Amino acid sequence: MATQPITCPYTTPPGFIFYKGDLVLQDSTSSTPQIYMGLRDFMIDIQSFSKMRVNLKAQKNFLLSQTAIADDLGYVTFIAVKVIFPSDTIESNKYLTWTYEGATYPMGELLILSGPRLSAENSVYGGWFLSKPSQYSNTGGIVFTNAHTDIDVKLEILVAK
Repeated sequence: MATQPITCPYTTPPGFIFYKGDLVLQDSTSSTPQIYMGLRDFMIDIQSFSKMRVNLKAQKNFLLSQTAIADDLGYVTFIAVKVIFPSDTIESNKYLTWTYEGATYPMGELLILSGPRLSAENSVYGGWFLSKPSQYSNTGGIVFTNAHTDIDVKLEILVAK
């Protein structure tokens, strides 16, 4: 005689998701997610963009430089990087570092950088300088580092100006 299978109720762990143009906290206690940040009216004007995928092996670096997308001085206004870790990676190991203009920062599974270059006379340039470092300047670009010894990751990168 067959017995009825045991079913466990599925619960979604709480976390932030993008849902219909909003950043919401999704949890299993509410059927209506609470909006934490409305992004429907948020607009970034772009002239050109580039999307790429990169396999970043363990203990390797990747230099992001987008000379073709950047403006005439090497700046871009928007960078989004999504890191895809292997499915068996524990949460505490879901990190990389990124280095920009000599400073190193930690990052998790998502990094979004924005900031338009100012265009007024005598203004300081803003945005993100992505020209390749050269013999004339050692700045430029963003270096992503995978310090793990046994975890390869994939990067999905969107760059726009």
